Amino acid sequence: MENEVKTYLKPLKELLASNSDELPLNIPDYQRPYTWKAKNVIQLLDDVVRFSIYPEYRVGTIILHDNGNTLDIVDGQQRIITSLLIAKYLTEKQDGLVSINIPRHKKTIENVVNNSKVISDYFDRNKKNQEIIDEYFLSSCTVQVLRLYNLDEAFQLFDSSNNRGKELHPTDLLKAFHLRELKGSEDRKLEMVELWENIQTLFSEYLFRIKQWSKNFKVYKLNI
Repeated sequence: MENEVKTYLKPLKELLASNSDELPLNIPDYQRPYTWKAKNVIQLLDDVVRFSIYPEYRVGTIILHDNGNTLDIVDGQQRIITSLLIAKYLTEKQDGLVSINIPRHKKTIENVVNNSKVISDYFDRNKKNQEIIDEYFLSSCTVQVLRLYNLDEAFQLFDSSNNRGKELHPTDLLKAFHLRELKGSEDRKLEMVELWENIQTLFSEYLFRIKQWSKNFKVYKLNI
């Protein structure tokens, strides 16, 4: 069982249903923050409308680690949180949707709040699109699920993942491998996540540019 990998398609309405027979979805401490911006959310909404002429639209692939108690989201957090925000806007009875404990990371909370407004503004401007998405999103959009029982194997897939929107930085991988071994209180874990985010900025914004300059390469400002 430990080395088994299950692959299956799952409709969003089942993935996000609180009355599902599945183990609850969980965002583990080693995950990077939720970083999708308005352009990523709008692209997803526009894609759903564009592909709604087909019986099914596959939103993407997610990697889950089954630890026996929860289904930890190893890859696909951006897509799952955004889909949940869209579903909560469209669904009148929100108690029918799963509740995910979103990490109290400053960047994550900020983007959740901002993207909720982006979704609301999008539907205010596009009533026709709202009708299409309301009918199609939960019922006909699916995700490809890779479910693993061995965390190391899940991380091998995590290492090679390059999904739409946000490519993984080497520091994302280093942080993930470090934080998954971290023990202690939730506040301590949150403190370490913040520290790693600052380290990533140091690597991307400063050390990489110094390395390029030392080799006489052109140095450009990175927009991260």
